[in-house]
Amino acid sequence: MIRVFHGPTGYGNYAIITRGNGYATLYGHPHDLVAKDGDIVQRGDLIDHAGTTGNSTGPHLHFEVRKDGGYLDPAPSSRTARGAASRR
Repeated sequence: MIRVFHGPTGYGNYAIITRGNGYATLYGHPHDLVAKDGDIVQRGDLIDHAGTTGNSTGPHLHFEVRKDGGYLDPAPSSRTARGAASRR
Protein backbone atom coordinates (compact mmCIF):
# COMPACT_ATOMS: atom_id res chain seq x y z
CA MET A 1 0.00 0.00 0.00
CA ILE A 2 1.18 3.51 -0.73
CA ARG A 3 1.03 6.49 1.61
CA VAL A 4 1.24 9.89 -0.06
CA PHE A 5 2.44 13.04 1.69
CA HIS A 6 2.57 16.70 0.68
CA GLY A 7 4.23 19.24 2.83
CA PRO A 8 7.08 21.20 4.27
CA THR A 9 9.52 18.34 4.82
CA GLY A 10 12.98 18.17 3.29
CA TYR A 11 11.52 15.78 0.72
CA GLY A 12 8.72 18.15 -0.26
CA ASN A 13 6.13 15.81 -1.75
CA TYR A 14 6.87 12.15 -1.12
CA ALA A 15 5.38 8.67 -1.14
CA ILE A 16 6.15 5.64 0.98
CA ILE A 17 5.27 2.15 -0.20
CA THR A 18 5.02 -0.49 2.53
CA ARG A 19 6.23 -3.83 1.23
CA GLY A 20 5.71 -6.20 4.16
CA ASN A 21 8.17 -7.79 6.58
CA GLY A 22 9.20 -4.34 7.84
CA TYR A 23 10.36 -3.09 4.41
CA ALA A 24 9.32 0.21 2.85
CA THR A 25 10.57 2.37 -0.02
CA LEU A 26 10.42 6.16 -0.10
CA TYR A 27 10.23 8.30 -3.26
CA GLY A 28 10.95 11.97 -2.61
CA HIS A 29 10.79 15.37 -4.35
CA PRO A 30 8.19 14.52 -7.03
CA HIS A 31 6.48 17.31 -8.95
CA ASP A 32 3.19 15.50 -8.60
CA LEU A 33 2.01 12.17 -7.30
CA VAL A 34 -0.04 9.98 -9.65
CA ALA A 35 -0.79 7.34 -7.02
CA LYS A 36 -3.28 8.33 -4.35
CA ASP A 37 -2.98 7.75 -0.60
CA GLY A 38 -4.10 4.21 0.20
CA ASP A 39 -3.72 2.84 -3.35
CA ILE A 40 -2.44 -0.69 -3.79
CA VAL A 41 0.43 -0.43 -6.26
CA GLN A 42 2.26 -3.12 -8.18
CA ARG A 43 5.55 -3.34 -10.02
CA GLY A 44 5.38 -1.14 -13.12
CA ASP A 45 2.66 1.21 -11.81
CA LEU A 46 3.33 4.92 -12.26
CA ILE A 47 3.75 6.49 -8.82
CA ASP A 48 4.87 10.04 -9.54
CA HIS A 49 6.66 12.44 -11.89
CA ALA A 50 10.18 13.55 -10.97
CA GLY A 51 10.43 17.04 -9.63
CA THR A 52 12.24 19.37 -7.30
CA THR A 53 9.97 19.93 -4.29
CA GLY A 54 11.34 20.39 -0.77
CA ASN A 55 15.09 20.86 -0.26
CA SER A 56 16.24 20.07 -3.78
CA THR A 57 18.63 21.72 -6.23
CA GLY A 58 17.14 20.21 -9.39
CA PRO A 59 14.66 17.63 -10.69
CA HIS A 60 15.43 14.11 -9.53
CA LEU A 61 14.02 11.13 -7.66
CA HIS A 62 15.16 10.61 -4.08
CA PHE A 63 14.92 6.87 -3.34
CA GLU A 64 15.33 5.16 0.02
CA VAL A 65 14.94 1.58 1.22
CA ARG A 66 13.94 1.21 4.85
CA LYS A 67 13.78 -1.85 7.10
CA ASP A 68 12.05 -1.62 10.49
CA GLY A 69 12.51 2.16 10.46
CA GLY A 70 16.23 2.03 9.62
CA TYR A 71 17.87 2.90 6.30
CA LEU A 72 19.42 0.35 3.92
CA ASP A 73 21.74 0.81 0.95
CA PRO A 74 19.49 0.29 -2.10
CA ALA A 75 22.38 -0.60 -4.44
CA PRO A 76 22.58 -4.35 -3.66
CA SER A 77 18.96 -4.84 -4.74
CA SER A 78 18.83 -2.51 -7.75
CA ARG A 79 19.05 -3.77 -11.31
CA THR A 80 21.39 -0.92 -12.19
CA ALA A 81 23.86 -1.93 -9.48
CA ARG A 82 23.73 -5.59 -10.53
CA GLY A 83 24.23 -4.65 -14.17
CA ALA A 84 27.18 -2.37 -13.39
CA ALA A 85 28.78 -5.01 -11.17
CA SER A 86 28.49 -7.66 -13.88
CA ARG A 87 30.28 -5.40 -16.40
CA ARG A 88 33.36 -4.96 -14.19
